[in-house]
Amino acid sequence: FFFFQAEDGIRDAQESRGLGDVYKRQVSTQSTWGIIRKYKVSMEKELEHLSKEIAKQLEDVPKRMHSELVGIEENCFKNASGDENYFVKCMTKAGKKFKHAERSLEFKMAFFQKNIYDCFHQKAEKGESFEECKELGKTQINRYITDFLKDCLLYTSD
Repeated sequence: FFFFQAEDGIRDAQESRGLGDVYKRQVSTQSTWGIIRKYKVSMEKELEHLSKEIAKQLEDVPKRMHSELVGIEENCFKNASGDENYFVKCMTKAGKKFKHAERSLEFKMAFFQKNIYDCFHQKAEKGESFEECKELGKTQINRYITDFLKDCLLYTSD
């Protein structure tokens, strides 16, 4: 003859050993969730802080792109020497390079998000500092910006 102990309306499939066991499991579960919540909150705060730092790094990219695009247009016009077809070909090539670089950046950013989240998650599980992840993030973003500008905006005449 078995008694089953109810917890939050759900019946356990094991024989009841009394209320003490229920409370022990609840305390253990609450303690575990408390630890997880603590690291999750810490991780979220650190990720938010990193996001703000990265946003600052990205702020000047549109200005730099605009400046470079104006330079490309001026070079295409100058090298066209009045040849409309050359100018169109030059600007079309620059537009294609830009679109390719933009798509590449989009994929890199998707990788970045997953990579940084995984790094933070692993550090949180171990109770370690997030500094290594933050440095990795800043380094990756700087490289992505540099590569993006180099790949799509450097003028090459032909």
